[in-house]
Amino acid sequence: MFKRLLIITLAVFTVWIMADDAKTADKETGESCCGSHKTVVENMQTTCPVMGGEIDKNVYVDHEGARIYFCCQACVETFNKDPETYLNKMKEAGITLYKAPCCENNGCAGCKKHQKKHETKI
Repeated sequence: MFKRLLIITLAVFTVWIMADDAKTADKETGESCCGSHKTVVENMQTTCPVMGGEIDKNVYVDHEGARIYFCCQACVETFNKDPETYLNKMKEAGITLYKAPCCENNGCAGCKKHQKKHETKI
């Protein structure tokens, strides 16, 4: 009887651990700035912060260590006039921004900030 209870308990525990690992794996993406960690993905940006349209991954701005995508170049220009307004809008919506590719060699302030925290969430 004890063996049966032990086996059932271990089986339940194993299934629970595997389910938890699957949830975690869904939140991880491959690329990181330095390759030493995974980036946690929660509510990644899918819409343009200016017009609300679908983002085009070829149209973006790297801002303080984060990459912000837009639907068109006109929205990039609008964003650059007042980035804090749009960043606050995305923050309020719970949007997690993509990390900009590491630019250690260029010494940008965003990358230095990122190196300290090792995670940029907006």
